[in-house]
Amino acid sequence: GAVYNASGLYAGAGNSFAAARFYFTSNKQTAGLTIQPKSDNAVENIHVYHNSGAKKQWFTATAVYTATAADAGKPLYLNLESKRNIATALVAFDNIKVDRCPMTTTTTTT
Repeated sequence: GAVYNASGLYAGAGNSFAAARFYFTSNKQTAGLTIQPKSDNAVENIHVYHNSGAKKQWFTATAVYTATAADAGKPLYLNLESKRNIATALVAFDNIKVDRCPMTTTTTTT
């Protein structure tokens, strides 16, 4: 099937440790995070430490998904998830893009 490549930048948006995830799903993600990821690569748990004295640094996040025949005509969602609790900052995302690579076909002649 077609291959979907997503990439984007992320950075800590506060003065402490930040955690986030960047991945594809087949439905809109729920508040309880019950929709399973569809990414080919492991869903990266992004950890960013940023303190107020450090220069802001941007890093690249990626996600890849190879569609199957069962995916035909169905939506695909890219999730930018930033986890926050009392001890963590948020993660900021920027310059997000998704590219669809065409399916490759093999022709055999006899």
